[in-house]
Amino acid sequence: MTRLFTTLTIMLISFTVSALECTGINEWIEATSSGEQTHVDQVELQVMVDDSRILQMSADLGDTHFFIQGDKLNNKHLLMITLGPKYEQGVTTLVVWDQESEMRMTRVDGTSVYKLKCH
Repeated sequence: MTRLFTTLTIMLISFTVSALECTGINEWIEATSSGEQTHVDQVELQVMVDDSRILQMSADLGDTHFFIQGDKLNNKHLLMITLGPKYEQGVTTLVVWDQESEMRMTRVDGTSVYKLKCH
């Protein structure tokens, strides 16, 4: 009975975490003769690994790389935004996600704002 409950729990966790949807966003402001204009580009992260324990998703938007790695057993997620071309600058955070709210990370660089959102 305990083994069945454990198996069902792992399957439920796998299903709910696999349903994670993440978007990488780049917003930037451009000065124009009529004022400022805001531009937005975005990309959906694609699943790279999805097994019984780990979920990895990533996507590139120009020279910006968005990455998430989730541990399905403890709901800890590593979120990263790194800037190319050498990918030596960026931001990383570890999040414990309750699956009822949105995970969000933001990096500001001058007039550019990079966001990683997951729900």
